Amino acid sequence: MNGLKRWSRRAKVRGGKWAKRSEGLPTLACLGMRVVWLMKSGRKVEGFLAAKGVGFLLDFRVEVNQVLGLIIGAAMVMFATALCHCSVSDANGCLALQDVPSEIQEDSAESQQVQPQEELQQNYHLLSINSTIVIRQLPSQGISFQLWPAATTLVTLFDLHHHCITTLLSAVSNGGETQHRPIRILELGSGTGVVGIAAAAILGASVTVTDLPHVLPNMQFNVDANAETLKLHGGAVEVAALSWGDTQNMEAIGRVYDVIMGSDVVYHDHLYEPLLETLKFFLLKSETKIVFLMAHLKRWKKESAFFKKAKKFFDVEILHNDEPSNGSRVGVAVYQFAGKFPSRPIINTTGDCKILSTIA
Repeated sequence: MNGLKRWSRRAKVRGGKWAKRSEGLPTLACLGMRVVWLMKSGRKVEGFLAAKGVGFLLDFRVEVNQVLGLIIGAAMVMFATALCHCSVSDANGCLALQDVPSEIQEDSAESQQVQPQEELQQNYHLLSINSTIVIRQLPSQGISFQLWPAATTLVTLFDLHHHCITTLLSAVSNGGETQHRPIRILELGSGTGVVGIAAAAILGASVTVTDLPHVLPNMQFNVDANAETLKLHGGAVEVAALSWGDTQNMEAIGRVYDVIMGSDVVYHDHLYEPLLETLKFFLLKSETKIVFLMAHLKRWKKESAFFKKAKKFFDVEILHNDEPSNGSRVGVAVYQFAGKFPSRPIINTTGDCKILSTIA
């Protein structure tokens, strides 16, 4: 039994990222992952499965060969993964897989080298400026190379209510100084860069899009692909690396922005603290009063921990709620984070611009 426990512990560590990242999968998937590793190591799995209450899967009197063990383990993983096609409110914490950034297929420089670069192109026609922006996706490279629902919501928000957005951003930053120069926007976790590119084109803004270094080449590709549209409408986009919580990195970016924005940036719980530190740096330590606009699709119950911590430092308000998409019980919400300063103006209290909370 002690040997079995050692094998199990080693399976969790050496059996790879699978076991470590299987938090959202049913227990069956974890068992399958361990079976795969144990059989690859030439171990017997009869006792292990019996101890876990699923010994009926095997005949205890027969020593299972490696091939059969691998097949059983893989089948258990696939079956457990299929169980996770459920809504965000289910008790087991699962969600609609088509709407979630996969925690197993996490971005890495290594994944870019190993995986083939399948390209997908998404066109966004912006009604407010009668122009189309083109975005390249590389799905095999990870979550930062794909488009997610919250990004589309922010693009739509800027497109349908650009005059309102411009007026309000001018009102909440620098005492209206932005009336005499382009709005300066910093985007966190930009991914493909679609939101920053759209905001720059629609608002004629100066936007800095940021992400981890390995994401930047594709982001720069998309910026370059839309250079003519940006130039035509007076927008400018700069690409920069930014690691959340890295003070030196944030100092290099600077605090010269009127608004910070992001979409689908709350999903990995180990990034909650770095993201909050980044927001505190730009919002609380800035000489000007700026806000953070965040579009977010709730997927996990654990995300409430981020908002609970954020409310200790910021006034957090919902500006807009999308209708739920097919297969989901919640829609994308757009939040405003503002430092807890006296008499700070907030975006959704200015006359007709309350329409932001009722966008179709």
